[in-house]
Amino acid sequence: MPALTFLFEKRTRSIIHEFSIRLLNLAGESEKHYNTIETVPGPWPIAIKTLSAKTAGKKVVVYLDAPYKREEYSRYYHVLETLISYNYPSAIGKGKIPDKSKGERFRSEFFTRSENHLTNSLEEVLVSCLKNNWICAWSYSDSGDASIVTVLNQINEKVSITTTSFATPYQHKAQGTHSAKEVIEYLVLMVPNG
Repeated sequence: MPALTFLFEKRTRSIIHEFSIRLLNLAGESEKHYNTIETVPGPWPIAIKTLSAKTAGKKVVVYLDAPYKREEYSRYYHVLETLISYNYPSAIGKGKIPDKSKGERFRSEFFTRSENHLTNSLEEVLVSCLKNNWICAWSYSDSGDASIVTVLNQINEKVSITTTSFATPYQHKAQGTHSAKEVIEYLVLMVPNG
């Protein structure tokens, strides 16, 4: 199909129809799973405390996919969060996003210009999980604002773990840019010793 024909065909689609189809497909997939899915309120220290009480004596694997860069991810997920919480926040600006000044959209502690603060935040959340004797799978990129090695060194000062890492090359294309950047995506698996 010629590029121009494809573009015209794509632009004739209804965004509401496309969104509805994908949302219904997502709902259908979640209904097929044996385990129930429930939301746990945050921020993360509250979520860990809640999960710790619910999972006492059970094997747990926590997957952490924190932001790699100083980006506020809440602007991307507000539609899904509104659907889950069933609230009616304001819709401001070009992107029609909830208003942070009214407390309608969270601001993550990972949204910082300080590499030190980001490193300490990543270490703190991972150590909290590991101290619960949970296995942690941490996804991060070599282009991230924090150093993976520094975070792991700080963790090793606080808890004894066995670490295995997996790496894969990836082409990252940021929003609004036209060229892809070669990065290495890591999955760092941490298992508490003991």
